[in-house]
Amino acid sequence: MENRDSLRICVLGYGVNVSEKNKELAKEAGKYIAEAGFVTVVGNLQGTFFEALNGANSNNGKTSLILSKDITSEPPVYCTDILFVDNEQAKHLQMAKTCWATIIIGGGEGSRDVVNLMIDQGCKIVAISGSGGIADSLLSDKIYRTSSVSDGVNWIKEICYAVDKNNF
Repeated sequence: MENRDSLRICVLGYGVNVSEKNKELAKEAGKYIAEAGFVTVVGNLQGTFFEALNGANSNNGKTSLILSKDITSEPPVYCTDILFVDNEQAKHLQMAKTCWATIIIGGGEGSRDVVNLMIDQGCKIVAISGSGGIADSLLSDKIYRTSSVSDGVNWIKEICYAVDKNNF
């Protein structure tokens, strides 16, 4: 296993029409991921994704953007690393291959596609209950459900410690 400061945790959710509650949850997710020493990964520049980046940056965390080349917005300069891929499908696959876990806050069909790929890759999945969208509707015994972002990040940390204590 990689060391903790290179483990990537993806934050998934809505890009548009994000409730204030979900914006706060996304910001918390980025903050707690950074506090745990993980890299916050997102695949968009707005909504849930923007807030997760802000949360990570508020805690001096490492951040990673995986974007399709057709993005017209300018990526923020405060991202640790940015990777451009050919299209949405390639972006989803790259996220599934490079992220160790994901936290889902709300989310639509794009998030569902990423989660399915991540499950196939053996990624750890945390769904924030009560945030709507696929986070509340996904049915799989491979998904850890909680209403607390800090609990979800702690669950991911515990799995990391259990997998390889020598790297921490």
